Amino acid sequence: MLLSRRPGDWRIGVPEPHCIIVAELSSNPAPRWDLLPYLDAAAACGADAVKVQLFKQSHFPAAERAEKQATMFPRELFPSFVANARARGLLAGASVFDDEAISLCRQADFIKLATREEH
Repeated sequence: MLLSRRPGDWRIGVPEPHCIIVAELSSNPAPRWDLLPYLDAAAACGADAVKVQLFKQSHFPAAERAEKQATMFPRELFPSFVANARARGLLAGASVFDDEAISLCRQADFIKLATREEH
Protein backbone atom coordinates (compact mmCIF):
# COMPACT_ATOMS: atom_id res chain seq x y z
CA MET A 1 0.00 0.00 0.00
CA LEU A 2 1.33 3.45 -0.89
CA LEU A 3 1.10 5.93 1.94
CA SER A 4 2.57 8.90 0.14
CA ARG A 5 0.42 12.03 0.31
CA ARG A 6 1.40 13.11 -3.20
CA PRO A 7 -1.46 13.25 -5.70
CA GLY A 8 -1.22 10.34 -8.09
CA ASP A 9 0.49 8.01 -5.61
CA TRP A 10 -2.70 6.57 -4.14
CA ARG A 11 -3.79 3.06 -4.96
CA ILE A 12 -7.30 2.37 -3.79
CA GLY A 13 -9.29 -0.84 -3.99
CA VAL A 14 -8.52 -4.52 -4.14
CA PRO A 15 -5.91 -5.65 -3.22
CA GLU A 16 -4.95 -2.35 -1.57
CA PRO A 17 -7.91 -1.00 0.39
CA HIS A 18 -7.40 2.40 1.93
CA CYS A 19 -9.63 4.84 3.71
CA ILE A 20 -9.29 8.46 2.62
CA ILE A 21 -10.53 11.26 4.87
CA VAL A 22 -12.08 14.02 2.74
CA ALA A 23 -12.80 17.43 4.27
CA GLU A 24 -15.75 19.28 2.71
CA LEU A 25 -14.87 22.96 2.30
CA SER A 26 -17.88 24.60 0.70
CA SER A 27 -21.64 24.94 0.75
CA ASN A 28 -21.68 26.19 4.30
CA PRO A 29 -24.35 28.64 5.47
CA ALA A 30 -21.77 31.44 5.54
CA PRO A 31 -18.96 30.33 3.22
CA ARG A 32 -15.62 32.08 3.09
CA TRP A 33 -14.04 31.79 -0.30
CA ASP A 34 -10.61 32.47 1.17
CA LEU A 35 -10.05 28.76 1.67
CA LEU A 36 -6.42 28.93 2.81
CA PRO A 37 -7.26 28.74 6.54
CA TYR A 38 -9.54 25.77 5.87
CA LEU A 39 -6.91 24.02 3.77
CA ASP A 40 -4.37 24.56 6.55
CA ALA A 41 -6.82 23.19 9.12
CA ALA A 42 -7.63 20.14 6.97
CA ALA A 43 -3.94 19.34 6.56
CA ALA A 44 -3.24 19.89 10.27
CA CYS A 45 -6.10 17.54 11.21
CA GLY A 46 -4.70 14.77 9.04
CA ALA A 47 -7.21 14.88 6.19
CA ASP A 48 -6.04 13.24 2.99
CA ALA A 49 -8.19 15.28 0.64
CA VAL A 50 -10.45 18.29 0.35
CA LYS A 51 -13.41 18.93 -1.87
CA VAL A 52 -15.84 21.63 -2.84
CA GLN A 53 -19.26 21.41 -4.47
CA LEU A 54 -19.62 22.75 -7.99
CA PHE A 55 -23.33 23.38 -8.35
CA LYS A 56 -25.40 26.20 -9.72
CA GLN A 57 -28.54 27.44 -8.05
CA SER A 58 -30.51 26.27 -11.09
CA HIS A 59 -29.75 22.65 -10.13
CA PHE A 60 -32.19 22.91 -7.23
CA PRO A 61 -35.96 23.29 -6.89
CA ALA A 62 -37.16 26.90 -7.14
CA ALA A 63 -37.87 27.07 -3.41
CA GLU A 64 -34.18 26.43 -2.61
CA ARG A 65 -32.48 28.59 -5.24
CA ALA A 66 -32.11 31.83 -3.28
CA GLU A 67 -30.50 29.98 -0.38
CA LYS A 68 -28.19 28.00 -2.67
CA GLN A 69 -26.99 31.06 -4.58
CA ALA A 70 -25.18 32.32 -1.49
CA THR A 71 -23.26 29.06 -1.18
CA MET A 72 -22.20 28.47 -4.80
CA PHE A 73 -18.46 27.95 -5.00
CA PRO A 74 -16.98 30.44 -7.50
CA ARG A 75 -15.80 28.20 -10.33
CA GLU A 76 -13.06 30.64 -11.32
CA LEU A 77 -11.39 29.87 -7.96
CA PHE A 78 -11.19 26.12 -8.62
CA PRO A 79 -7.68 26.12 -10.19
CA SER A 80 -6.21 28.00 -7.22
CA PHE A 81 -8.12 25.72 -4.82
CA VAL A 82 -6.49 22.67 -6.44
CA ALA A 83 -3.01 24.24 -6.46
CA ASN A 84 -3.25 25.37 -2.83
CA ALA A 85 -4.54 21.98 -1.69
CA ARG A 86 -1.69 20.17 -3.41
CA ALA A 87 0.83 22.60 -1.93
CA ARG A 88 -0.35 21.32 1.46
CA GLY A 89 -0.08 17.65 0.47
CA LEU A 90 -3.84 17.24 0.03
CA LEU A 91 -5.70 15.66 -2.84
CA ALA A 92 -8.28 18.06 -4.33
CA GLY A 93 -11.65 17.29 -5.83
CA ALA A 94 -15.25 18.33 -6.19
CA SER A 95 -18.81 17.12 -6.20
CA VAL A 96 -19.99 17.74 -9.75
CA PHE A 97 -23.50 18.58 -10.85
CA ASP A 98 -23.08 19.31 -14.58
CA ASP A 99 -20.85 18.79 -17.61
CA GLU A 100 -19.10 22.14 -17.12
CA ALA A 101 -18.07 21.11 -13.61
CA ILE A 102 -16.80 17.77 -14.88
CA SER A 103 -14.65 19.56 -17.46
CA LEU A 104 -13.30 21.89 -14.80
CA CYS A 105 -12.31 18.87 -12.71
CA ARG A 106 -9.90 17.53 -15.29
CA GLN A 107 -7.22 19.25 -13.23
CA ALA A 108 -8.51 17.71 -9.98
CA ASP A 109 -7.44 14.46 -8.33
CA PHE A 110 -10.97 13.07 -8.00
CA ILE A 111 -14.62 13.83 -8.58
CA LYS A 112 -17.73 12.82 -6.72
CA LEU A 113 -20.96 12.60 -8.66
CA ALA A 114 -23.67 14.59 -6.93
CA THR A 115 -26.55 12.45 -5.75
CA ARG A 116 -29.28 15.08 -5.63
CA GLU A 117 -32.71 14.02 -6.79
CA GLU A 118 -33.68 15.23 -10.24
CA HIS A 119 -36.18 18.03 -10.75
